[in-house]
Amino acid sequence: MAMEFPVEHKACFKIGICFVMSQKTFFTIITVTYNAGSKVSKTIDSVYKQSCTDYEYILVDGASEDDTVQRIEKQQNQFSEKNISYRYLSERDSGVYDAMNKSISLANGEWVCFLNAGDLFFDSETLRKLKDTTQKNSSADIVYGDTIEFKANGLSIYRKALPIEQITQAIPFFHQSCITKLDLLKKNLFDIRYRICADYDFFLGCYQDNARFVYIELPVSRYEYGGISSCDDNAVLLLREQLEIRKNRVVFTKEDYNRELIQLERKSKIIGIKSMVKRVILLKGLLYVRDLKNGWSLERDKL
Repeated sequence: MAMEFPVEHKACFKIGICFVMSQKTFFTIITVTYNAGSKVSKTIDSVYKQSCTDYEYILVDGASEDDTVQRIEKQQNQFSEKNISYRYLSERDSGVYDAMNKSISLANGEWVCFLNAGDLFFDSETLRKLKDTTQKNSSADIVYGDTIEFKANGLSIYRKALPIEQITQAIPFFHQSCITKLDLLKKNLFDIRYRICADYDFFLGCYQDNARFVYIELPVSRYEYGGISSCDDNAVLLLREQLEIRKNRVVFTKEDYNRELIQLERKSKIIGIKSMVKRVILLKGLLYVRDLKNGWSLERDKL
């Protein structure tokens, strides 16, 4: 189901059978989805539970083929009961950063947070704490904090943000754990040539343009490991895009670039070998389970 948004953002938006007036808010929370299923429901719940309600919520779906859109529609009424603008769009896009750019054009909030499907706010007080921080730092352009990374096996890791000066090497924080001024995003949309690191390109550009970054020493989000940039198959692409961005942003000399390029080729081979070993182990495990289902046993295999 594709939802069409009027050009004038202050008009009423039809959302299922509800009409919610879009108006200026302090935050715009944006969730980008594609075949997210139950993950999007968890993210929506995390947004709904925020004690601070001075926000609008925009979900941009890439024409999912599962029940993602139905889940989004199902949860819209609870936001309207709180008088919170809740809008969604479902149509094909050119990737996650194309969808994020679409959402920026629809946003009305002063500050924007990208909390994509599967990601959660740390707790119900997160937005309130972020709002307090921005009001104490009125000249801030970007506010960022720490991240709790959790995995399917239940393991959680506290990821403390690095000093912003390290951004010339790699992004020092998770984008789920930061908020950015809407005006800044509209002036510098994400470069959709990059599949994985367009957010790094954006923040590095902001840093070079002397945007003011403010660190809040608190966990902002819970990030589910396994996104597009965390998969082994994309590890090499991530490194290549980071290196290309740093070259284009001229953060090192040509000699440094050539040296890092050689190191990247070495890393690529190592990552390729590790990925191949994982696939072999997985295949053997699957074959073993298949044999067990077919009545085979380890004792029979020895015969």
